[in-house]
Amino acid sequence: MARFQMIAVLFLSVFLLMNTVVCDEEKFTGEGDGSIRIVTVEEAENREQKSKDGDFLVIKYTAEYTDTGEQFDKSDSKSDPFYFKLGDGQVLSGWEKGLRGMCVGDKRDVYLTGNELSSDKPTAAVTPDKERGEVVYHFELIKILEKPPTPNLFKKMDFDGDNQISKTEMKAFFSAQGLGGLKEDESLDSAVENIFDFQDKDKDGTISFEEFPGQKHDEL
Repeated sequence: MARFQMIAVLFLSVFLLMNTVVCDEEKFTGEGDGSIRIVTVEEAENREQKSKDGDFLVIKYTAEYTDTGEQFDKSDSKSDPFYFKLGDGQVLSGWEKGLRGMCVGDKRDVYLTGNELSSDKPTAAVTPDKERGEVVYHFELIKILEKPPTPNLFKKMDFDGDNQISKTEMKAFFSAQGLGGLKEDESLDSAVENIFDFQDKDKDGTISFEEFPGQKHDEL
C-alpha cells in the first residue's frame, strides 16, 4: 500500500510539473517614485524580430487595478487595432520599457506604479489614477511595422455599418477631422457635393464600398 501511495504521489508531482506554466519575471527601478515589473506569460517560437524604438507596434491589451481587479481600459474598446510608435513618448512611460524586446505573438503582464503611469504626450489609452496604486497591463504583440498603417477611411466614414457612405456621414467625418483641406471659397456642403458628383457613380445618393476609391481595407 505504501509503495502504491509513493508511486501515486510521484505521478501527481510529474503531472503538475508538466502542466504548470513557468513565467519569467523582471523587475526594474522606475522613473522617480515609479516601479515596473515585467512577467513573460507566453513566448512565440519565432524569435527573429524583436521590438525596438522606432517600430510601430500593433497590440492587444487589457488593464486593471491590481488591488480590486477593476478593469479600466482595453484595446477592444478602440475603433481600430491599437498601434503606436515605440520610443516616441506616445504612450505611458512604463509601456515604453515593458514592450521593448518583444516578438510577434509574445504575451506579457506589465505591472506599473507612480511615474511609470505618466506620458510625455496625449495618448489614446486611458491614463489610470496613480493614487489607486499598482496597475497591470496584459499585452499581446500582434504586429511590428516599419511605418504607420494607412487607416481604413471607408470604415471610418461608414458610421452605421451599412457598407455605404451617405452625405451626412461624410460631413460628420470631415467635421470631426477638421476642415483644413477646404478651398478658401468652399463650404463643407459644397465640398461633399463635389465628392459625390465624382464618386457616386450610380447617382443613388450614397457612395458604396465598390464606388469608394480611397483606402477601404484594414492593413492590420
